[in-house]
Order: sequence, then C-alpha cells, then structure tokens
Amino acid sequence: MMSAYWMTEAIPLPVTSLLPVVLFPLLGVLGTEEVCIQYLKETNMMFIGGLIVAIAVENCNLHKRIALSIILLTGTSPMRLMFGFMITTMVLSMWISNTATTAMMVPIVQAVLDELKAHTDFENGRRVSQLTSLNTADSDQASGIFDPETRRKSLCRTGDLDTMTRPDPETICYYLGIAYASNLGGAGTLTGTGTNLTFKGLWDSLFPHADGVNFASWMLFNVPLMLVNVFASWLWLQFLFMGLFRGKKARPNFNKDQALLVKDMVRERVKELGAMSFDEGCTLALFIAVVLLWFFREPEFIPGWADIIPGV
Repeated sequence: MMSAYWMTEAIPLPVTSLLPVVLFPLLGVLGTEEVCIQYLKETNMMFIGGLIVAIAVENCNLHKRIALSIILLTGTSPMRLMFGFMITTMVLSMWISNTATTAMMVPIVQAVLDELKAHTDFENGRRVSQLTSLNTADSDQASGIFDPETRRKSLCRTGDLDTMTRPDPETICYYLGIAYASNLGGAGTLTGTGTNLTFKGLWDSLFPHADGVNFASWMLFNVPLMLVNVFASWLWLQFLFMGLFRGKKARPNFNKDQALLVKDMVRERVKELGAMSFDEGCTLALFIAVVLLWFFREPEFIPGWADIIPGV
C-alpha cells in the first residue's frame, strides 16, 4: 500500500511519509516510540502534530469564527469587551502559537477601536457644532468647520502628530491585554508553545524513571493557574487604564450606542464569514478529537486509551 501511494501520489507525499506513525502501532508492527524515533524525537513529533492542527485551523479561518463568537457571547461594554478579547486570545493561544494568535487578534481589536474612535469624534464634532451655531451667525460655516470629516482632514494637513499617533489609555489597555493573554494562554497546554515541549524533553531525558509529563497532567497543573493569571491581568489593566475601583470619573466615556456599534460590527464580521463550511466542520471535529485523544491517552487518574491499545 505504501509503495502504491508513493508511486501514484494518490495522497500528498508528506501524508504518505507519516502513515507508518499511525499504522504501525495499530497493526502491531512497531510501537509508537520505536516508529517516531526513526523520524524525530517524541517531543518534536508532538510539536509537529500540534503545528499541523494549528495550520489547519488557521487555513479554514475557524479561529476567526471562534474569536468573533466568543466576543459576541461576552458582551460589548468596555469591561466585558476587554474580558472577551483576553479570553478569546487565551483560548486560541492554547492551541495556536502565541505569535500567530496575537497577529490574528490585533486587526480585530484595531477595527473595534477605530469604530469607537470614529463614533466618538462624530459625537464630539456634533456637540461642538451645536454649541457654535448658537453663538455664530453663519451656522453653516461653523458646522462645516466642526464637521468630523473636515476636522480629520484638517488635522492630517497640519500634521498634528501628537493627536494622530499618541495612543489613548484604552488603546494601550486593549493591546497589552492581548499580549498578556497570548503568553498566559500558551502555558495552558503542552503544545501551546515550543518552550513547554522543550521542558518535557528535558524532563524525560534528565529524569527517565520519574513520572512523565503528559498532556493531561500538564493541563491539570497549568490551566487553573492560567485562568487565575488572566483574570488578575484583566483586573490590573482595568484598574490601571480603565478606572476600575477609582470612581466613574476615571472611567472612559463609553455609552450604549458605542456598545451597540461594536456588536453590530462584530456581527457584520461573522456574516462576512458566511455559514460554516464543510472544511470548517471537519477541522472542528478533528480538532476536538485530537484534543480528547491527547488528554485521555494517559490521564493517570483513570485508565487511558493507550492502556487498551498496546504499543501506542
């Protein structure tokens, strides 16, 4: 069969080359450890497996659908929106590399901030125009001066760099939250980042007779700490930049109209993705299956499927 696959290329050659890793243990030819060592060390093989799953999720845009859905569920008030962004980044970073997760989340955050800024500028311009029209005879000219689009173009012409480029506290808060959540989420699973697998490889080589580090034991130890740290980071950023526990005056001006604006924008992004495709459905099913197989291979607190199938 392998020879036929090599010659006909009925399936991609990289897939054909990895078939022995799956088939030999199931057919009782060789155990998983003996097969994997012919390719790479066990830790590196697990890293490649996680990378393949992550690439599949990114390729079909499943990660974007998951991110937008979580944001809609958490809400669009300032605190909930920030919490939703951090939870979304944390969840994705558990399975995708920290860098890729951050790179995916930044455009979403930027789009939300741009919508909020545009709405705020429009409201400020409208209020100023109304006040000016009461004290100016030529109301048309005054409203033109304070029109948001006219004012924006004027700022661009005059080169007011401080106004145009200096981030406000809310922007800093959102971007720092994404960075913190990405790093913390990567610590939640064994495949979350390369350093976790490096630790597993060092542990197995330095302490061969000790209890090994597996997917289940890693998650049971790290996921609670990850959740506590993400929540603590969210609280700290809210206190530092969003005025939490410091009274209403210290909080940013964020009204219900802006919350509805953000919700509508996120819903529009979800509509742009369309209905879940066949690729997304298959990838989601395989992703869930892979996670369950990783977790229940040798969970230690109950017999795993590796005890039922010898050699894997």
